[in-house]
Amino acid sequence: RDWAELKKEVQEQRDHVRVLTLDKKNAFEGCMKQVEDMRQELQSSWKASSDAEARAAVAEAKCSDLEVKLKSKRIIFRDGGHDNSAVNEVNDELFRLKEELEKCKEEAQANNNYMLQYKEIANSNEVALKQMESAYQDYKTESEMAKRSLEDEIAKLRSKLSEFEKSYVMKCEEAASAIEVKEKDITTLMNDITILRNEVSQKVSRIENLEVELASSKSALDEQCKRWRSAQDNYERQVILQSETIQELTNTSKQLSSLQQEMAMLRQTADAHKAENDALRTSGEQEKIELVKEKDEALRKYSELNDQNKILHNRLEALHIRLAEQERGIAGLSSQRTDSHGEDDLHGVVSYLRRSKEIAETEISLLKQEKSRLQIELESALKSSKEAQDLLRSQADSARSSMFKDEEFKSLQLQVREINLLRESNIQLREENRHNFEECQKFREEVNKAKIEAERLNKILLEKQVYAEVCTKDLDMKKTEIANLNQRISELVENSRGVDLNTYETMKGELQNIKSTLRENSVELERAKNLLSERDIAIRNLDEKLAGCQSELGAREKKLNDVEASLKSEIDRQKKITFTYKVRISFFSVARSRVQCHFHVLLCDPI
Repeated sequence: RDWAELKKEVQEQRDHVRVLTLDKKNAFEGCMKQVEDMRQELQSSWKASSDAEARAAVAEAKCSDLEVKLKSKRIIFRDGGHDNSAVNEVNDELFRLKEELEKCKEEAQANNNYMLQYKEIANSNEVALKQMESAYQDYKTESEMAKRSLEDEIAKLRSKLSEFEKSYVMKCEEAASAIEVKEKDITTLMNDITILRNEVSQKVSRIENLEVELASSKSALDEQCKRWRSAQDNYERQVILQSETIQELTNTSKQLSSLQQEMAMLRQTADAHKAENDALRTSGEQEKIELVKEKDEALRKYSELNDQNKILHNRLEALHIRLAEQERGIAGLSSQRTDSHGEDDLHGVVSYLRRSKEIAETEISLLKQEKSRLQIELESALKSSKEAQDLLRSQADSARSSMFKDEEFKSLQLQVREINLLRESNIQLREENRHNFEECQKFREEVNKAKIEAERLNKILLEKQVYAEVCTKDLDMKKTEIANLNQRISELVENSRGVDLNTYETMKGELQNIKSTLRENSVELERAKNLLSERDIAIRNLDEKLAGCQSELGAREKKLNDVEASLKSEIDRQKKITFTYKVRISFFSVARSRVQCHFHVLLCDPI
């Protein structure tokens, strides 16, 4: 291990030195290229500046020639010449030459500025080159020092290598014995792996069966939940109907109490009307008796008057006869006086009788009118009494028919008690349903957890199967490698004297890698065994939980079926009770309307 670590460190240092040297070389070459580029640019700028100076000198010479020409032309112009075309040409050339001079000056100024910039850049590059050369020299010295130290370390490592060679022979022998032990362990592990595979296949089949059972139990649970929800909905509807029927019963009880009060009032009014009718009947009979008596007296008086009238008529006829005789004959004065006096008496009697007759006739007419009036009153009173009796009888019949009997009242009390008991039973059923629903939810959560755990275990089993297959493949590969290594070790043992250090190091590294892989494989196999044992325990627990869940689900299903049957019976019973109550309520409403109509009739019709 120390040798391998030292070799790795040396190799890393070598790689690092190589990388650093390459970086330095690349940086130095880049700097040299930049310097050369700067030199070329400086040369080109020198050339451009020299060309610009040459052009500027040529332009200055031309300008001086033109100034000389202009002076000569001015002199000629002063002397009297008027060669305007020549003057204009000279002026144009002068202007053009001035422009060229200005351009050349500007280019020269720009070239001078570029030259100054390039000089500064060249100075900075020279300074950087000097710094890089100094750094390169420092790096050379450092690399020489590192090389010397590495040579010293290589010498030390060579001395260690001889020691490692001696220990290598011992380790080879130990490795051979360890390989034999490992082969035995591998055979035992293969047997264990085959056993574990069989167990895993059995567990997988068992898990699949459990999943099927879980799916069936889940579907049964869903159906039971649906049935329970439908039963709960029906139960809530029935509770609502029961509450409505109870409200209607309370309203009907209130209406019955109001009807009973109205019936008591109607009875009181009927008794009062009956007493009044009895009093009217007695007064009418008394008046009838008095009228009969008056009628008898009037008839008696009438008969007496008729007798008196007859007597008077007879007397009048006799008087008329006597008057006629007196007219025909001659009578004496005494007789005349007596006759005249009797006639006067007769006239007074006749006038009195006439007056009494007229009075009697007026009394008789008045008595007849009173009789007719009383007869009409009697007839109206009898009719009203008959109508009142009929109304009283109809009201009594309706009251008797509308009033509950004692048995019906007792039955109503029993029904009210049953309704109260139904309320209490409904409350208990609600609590039981809530408790059952919560337990169903808990069982469902446990089933989901068990399913998730089973899926996780299946995944882990599949992973472990794949891992076991990979381990078997690795073991086969390791066996082949071990066989090859044994051959190579035997060859190396035979030819150990002529082995290079590099081959020795590679073989040593391979042996260490093999040992590490074998250790890792053994550790992973132990982990796989532990995981499989844990999964077996978890699967057993899940089986037990599933059995318990299934038994509890069966019990819950039985309870739900019993509750549904009881709910259905109670619902039918409540429907019958509500139907009877509705019929009675309709009957009471009709009776109440009738009683109210009769009461309004009695109030409106005056007796």
